[in-house]
Amino acid sequence: MAQVGCQRRKGFSLIEIIVALAIVSVAGTVFVSFYVSSMDLARTARNRGMAAQLAKEQLALLTRHPERFQWQIPAQSDTNPFPIVQTGTEAKTANPIQAPAAMPLNEAAFQRESAVYEQFHWTAQGRFPDVNAAYCEVTVVMQWVEAGRPQMLALTSALPRFQAPAGGSK
Repeated sequence: MAQVGCQRRKGFSLIEIIVALAIVSVAGTVFVSFYVSSMDLARTARNRGMAAQLAKEQLALLTRHPERFQWQIPAQSDTNPFPIVQTGTEAKTANPIQAPAAMPLNEAAFQRESAVYEQFHWTAQGRFPDVNAAYCEVTVVMQWVEAGRPQMLALTSALPRFQAPAGGSK
């Protein structure tokens, strides 16, 4: 017996296709936003890690070789911070970071790596916790701009008072 008027459709209706496309597009948007967020977090982590490493290196240089810097210690001892600048330079708002001697040989890679180092600047200051303190607090502040916002990371160490040049000893 043949069926009359009852035909089986094969395939999807237009409504089903539109609903499926809407679900796929929402899922794609979510995945793309997760990807962009993870890239931003990776850049932030890289910059903070690099700033910490650069600040650590600069602080080590300041404490190992204080004679390479001008310690602008005021004549009358007090507990106010004073600037520490590179010898031969004036006190600046920030000193640029020097790129390492070992850089990529490829021009494009060299430019990328140089751009990373150029975004970081540092300042340093010293402070005697009290007038008769036997040590000087040395703070290095690393500064950079990320996503249009200024960022800052500070590391502090101590240096015996007699090692701080230019008026550091009593």
